[in-house]
Amino acid sequence: MYNRRIKIFLIGVGLIFLILIGRLFHLQILRGEEYRRQISRSLESIEFLPASRGRILDRNARILAMDEPGFDFCADYRFLVSRFGQVDGKPGEAFLRQVRQWRRNRLKRIVEESGEGLPPAQAEEIFERRATDTWAIAERLAAEAQIDLAQRVRDIIRRVEALRHAIGGPPREQYQYHPLIEGLDDSAAVSLKLQLDEMVGVSIRPSRKRSHPYGSLACHVVGVIGQVNQEELDSFNLQPGQANWLKRARTNYWSEDIIGKSGLEKMCESVLRGRRGYRRFQITSPLPLDQQPAEAGNDIHTTLDAALQRELAAIFPAGKTGCIVILSVPRGEVLALVSVPTFDLNRYRQDYARLASDEVYSPLYHRAVAGLYAPGSTAKPLAALAGLQAGVVNLSEEIFCRGYLHSPQTFRCWIYERYGYGHSALNVVAAIKNSCNVFFYTVGERLYNRSPDRLKDFYALFGLLNAPGTGLPEEKAGRINTPKTPGVGRMLAIGQGPIAMTPLHVANAMAAIARGGELRSPVLVLEGGPPQTRRDLGLAGMHIQAVQEGMYQVVNSPGGTAYRVFHEQEGPPLNVQVCGKTGTAESPPLVVNGQVVRSGDMAWFAGFAPYRDPQIALAVVVEYAQEGGAREAGPIAREAVRLCKEMGYIH
Repeated sequence: MYNRRIKIFLIGVGLIFLILIGRLFHLQILRGEEYRRQISRSLESIEFLPASRGRILDRNARILAMDEPGFDFCADYRFLVSRFGQVDGKPGEAFLRQVRQWRRNRLKRIVEESGEGLPPAQAEEIFERRATDTWAIAERLAAEAQIDLAQRVRDIIRRVEALRHAIGGPPREQYQYHPLIEGLDDSAAVSLKLQLDEMVGVSIRPSRKRSHPYGSLACHVVGVIGQVNQEELDSFNLQPGQANWLKRARTNYWSEDIIGKSGLEKMCESVLRGRRGYRRFQITSPLPLDQQPAEAGNDIHTTLDAALQRELAAIFPAGKTGCIVILSVPRGEVLALVSVPTFDLNRYRQDYARLASDEVYSPLYHRAVAGLYAPGSTAKPLAALAGLQAGVVNLSEEIFCRGYLHSPQTFRCWIYERYGYGHSALNVVAAIKNSCNVFFYTVGERLYNRSPDRLKDFYALFGLLNAPGTGLPEEKAGRINTPKTPGVGRMLAIGQGPIAMTPLHVANAMAAIARGGELRSPVLVLEGGPPQTRRDLGLAGMHIQAVQEGMYQVVNSPGGTAYRVFHEQEGPPLNVQVCGKTGTAESPPLVVNGQVVRSGDMAWFAGFAPYRDPQIALAVVVEYAQEGGAREAGPIAREAVRLCKEMGYIH
């Protein structure tokens, strides 16, 4: 009996030892390497290194936008958790002990700073007051920077927790400071540093901010940056399964990251944005196990001339709004895109509320590429080409203008409204020179009778129904509707009625005429933009020459609608043979809160120069003008040509 019990006991002990040996074999031999990797990962931490954004340069390497040293308002992660708690689930007890210890250390420091042995209750009171003041300052800074502070804190906590799960242990980030507000300037940073003794859990750390050496110059083209939003995070970030977590951490946007919101900053985001680096540490060693330096974003070179852009903005009359577009005819490059009024890119955040609420002058509106205007008489050269190409009028035919088409009450010519008589008989060259409405009413009616879509399709041939092609996100396509009646067809031929296009469209159409019928998409940037497209429009050379001659006479022949502006103004002669077309487009008044705040016409001048060797094309728009295209847009165009000559763009 006794021996039997001994045997059973020994067998049990043997089984236990076999189980232990088997478990040790499983842990150390079969899965030993895996567990060693897990332990190693639990002792690792990763520090990410920020990357600078690329510069935006003009054609002469002048800097329009760049990153430069700045400061961030940062908060200790333990302070964030102590104020907000965990975002998803409860914090681990080990980390909560760290948070409590962090708080005790701060209370101890308050007692030491007093030098009087403060009682615990009073130290707690001082700590809470400082914490409250800290968040009040953070909320003020966030409001100025248009940042959702609570959402930013939640995103920081989520990201640190994701790192915890990824490495299987406590990440270094839970003991570090994290930026809440970025890009503070020197004066703001100095002011905040002076208040640090009355705050808790925050610091002012060096960083980088976007700077614009020329302030408001080309502000609409350069564009603005801002905090990435959820839609952008969902759109641009690599998702789990698309790449390993370290690659996602380097390339994905974080909630406090910036992203281009408009202009070139948005259009060339993939080129300008850098790639953050990292350093991976073992907690037991100060030396990194592995590291990858941050990769700065690439520069982009625009075709703009900052000096020309600045001078053009300066010649725009004070109090007027509008735009100037200058293109290189030989290369199709954008030399200037001026939209007035402007705003200071360096103060965009501070001034945003005022800028966005200005419904009278709309300073954030990029008129050159997004402003859709009836082109008025600047469409007449295109209508003339349409009529000639379709054969509804020929080069020798003369159409008689008695001042109106059928009756004095409707479809009148501008000269009849002003002087009470007509232009008499005009061929196509003279009709362009004198901007005769009756001639073009007739062409528009004949084209409509041939096909209601005929003139619309011809305008579309010049790209007016598509975005011009620079790639700017603000670019808009033109709007042209098929006329439903002959009367609407007539209006389309003089650039009125169901037609609207941007100044960039018009300037590019002028460049196509100057090239003899080759349409090119305008080039604005050499990196990150769409490739230039080219298309021969198939226009007869003699038709192009007739239209060019008519536009030459507009400016250079007595009686031309722009002759006085270019030849009878005070100042030195221009000495450039300009071809152009004036235009005055009717526009409804601007109504804000039920009140008419602005009224008048859209004044145009569009053309190219010089006549025999075109080198630039241009379009000028003055909004709500009182005196028409020749008198309001013409002088600006004349000065624009003079500036182009002085800066070497016209030889």
